[in-house]
Amino acid sequence: MPDETPSNAKVGGRQAAYVARNRQAILEAGKRVLADIGPTATIEQISHEASVTHTTIYKYFANKECCSAKPSLRSGENGLPGR
Repeated sequence: MPDETPSNAKVGGRQAAYVARNRQAILEAGKRVLADIGPTATIEQISHEASVTHTTIYKYFANKECCSAKPSLRSGENGLPGR
């Protein structure tokens, strides 16, 4: 059975916690911003709301629509190609 854990979550407990915190902040911010502004919201607006850089969002999600729904950690289901 292939390992379905993102490679960046394997680094260690602290790194995995950091990744989880960022992903959760982005998801929550994405939901708020897209609910308030709608589909014209930008990644920059979501990143500002989540207190992360826009490049951090692209590290975890392929586009802003992926930020509004809780993606699976399994490869290929978060809008990014499998790793």
